[in-house]
Amino acid sequence: MGLNKMSVHDWNRLNPELLSWIKTQLGSEFDEFAKTCERIGLLSSNFLPLNEKLSTSSSFDVKLACFFCSSAVVSAANYYGGQSNLYMARRLAVWALALVPSHVPALMCLASVCQFEGNKQGMSECYRKCEVIKERIMNTPDSDLEAYERGLRDLFQSVYSADIRWPG
Repeated sequence: MGLNKMSVHDWNRLNPELLSWIKTQLGSEFDEFAKTCERIGLLSSNFLPLNEKLSTSSSFDVKLACFFCSSAVVSAANYYGGQSNLYMARRLAVWALALVPSHVPALMCLASVCQFEGNKQGMSECYRKCEVIKERIMNTPDSDLEAYERGLRDLFQSVYSADIRWPG
């Protein structure tokens, strides 16, 4: 079906590198993702303001921008999960993970959806992926981590004393 002219214009206001990254990560899901983000307000309330803010810095970090976009998608997923709309919560969490496969909050959201669905195997898989991400981040030098991964490492070190064990 594709996006209408107005929405294409709005999406094209994003930094071209960020838009290209999002389209590449989502592939054939981009149009549905874009329509959903417009409908629930993520494009206008999150993506465009974030884009404007990050575009004022001397260097645009597309991966950090994508992480923040993914975080906004996870917030929406958590909202829908809280409304018992597990279909929408799952869909948004999966899109967030397509944008940033190491997005731990997206994995935690998806684990919660699996738990509500009674899918213990899916829940355990999400927690296993969190553990793999934690181990990789904790054992990778700063210079090889993305900005958001350094933030996760700092969280793991300070809040969980780097000894977090995921349930499941």
